[in-house]
Amino acid sequence: MVLRAWSRVVSGANGEERFGWWDGGSAAPTPDPPPAARPYLPPVTPPVTPPEAAPDRSPPEAPPPALPAEGVPPEVPSTEIALWKAHPPVPVGEAPSLDRRRHRRPSVAAARGLAVAAVVLAVAVVATLITVLSDSPGGREPPGAAPAVPGWSDPPVTDSPGEPSPLPSPSTSDSPKAPTRPPAPTTAGPRPAPPQPPRPAPTPSRRRPPSPPTSYEAESPANRLRSGARVDTHPAASGGLMVYAIGASNLGTLEFRDVTAPAAGTYTLRIFYQNPESTTIRTAHVSVNGGPARILPFSPTGQCCIETVTMSIQLAAGSANTITFGNPDTRAPDIDIIEVAGPTG
Repeated sequence: MVLRAWSRVVSGANGEERFGWWDGGSAAPTPDPPPAARPYLPPVTPPVTPPEAAPDRSPPEAPPPALPAEGVPPEVPSTEIALWKAHPPVPVGEAPSLDRRRHRRPSVAAARGLAVAAVVLAVAVVATLITVLSDSPGGREPPGAAPAVPGWSDPPVTDSPGEPSPLPSPSTSDSPKAPTRPPAPTTAGPRPAPPQPPRPAPTPSRRRPPSPPTSYEAESPANRLRSGARVDTHPAASGGLMVYAIGASNLGTLEFRDVTAPAAGTYTLRIFYQNPESTTIRTAHVSVNGGPARILPFSPTGQCCIETVTMSIQLAAGSANTITFGNPDTRAPDIDIIEVAGPTG
């Protein structure tokens, strides 16, 4: 059995190394035969292809506009082409020709001369018109006619040739009037206003200012209760007390005494009351200083609340006035307090 292995072989005197197969039975591996010589081929260079140019996508350029004849610029209206041809522009640096100088604007002196000529012509036309109108039959008197004399009328024509015509008489309507003298201007100033009588001084008012209201409690010991009228408690009353049982059936009355008035006159009486009825209106007969009684209605309030009514009364000056509440027919309201304010007139 022969063993072979791939091994490096060092050859002869020049010490060249190379690889080859080594048989196990031999002292050194057998090198491979040298490869056959290959012909030399030069490197081939690939041809260089130039890159393709990008397509031109810009819009095509418009052809330049054609100039008309004789150098007239484009886009000029037809009405100006004739002026352009008649008066072409002068190039820069070139003096205008004599023909072009004739088309300059007239000077100020020439304009003034034209204006004067126009005025003279207008005056001549007006003078001609005046002459023509004065020579017309309607504007000129016939030859041989006497000039008209103002203030005289023509003599009447008579049929008798032998009678002389009377002399014309002067017309009264056409006679000159004597000039009237204009009124002399007034030189006086404005007339003074007539003196006014002195106004009387205002008399002071006799009405006294109203005094603050004075309160009188119904349960006061100064008052007089009669025929069963009594004082009892009420949570909403002034001082917690009020007078009950006024009027029928016991004919009770309440008399306020020592009502004070600073002066005689009309006063306002304000009454604080309770009407415990739910729907019935109670009435009270109110008498001042023993005079005739006035019937005053009182609306229902229930047993919880206190309401007020007012009336006008006449009081005398001093503190001896009395106010009496009662009702001989039905039950009157319960009275808590009264207030007297005034005088009001």
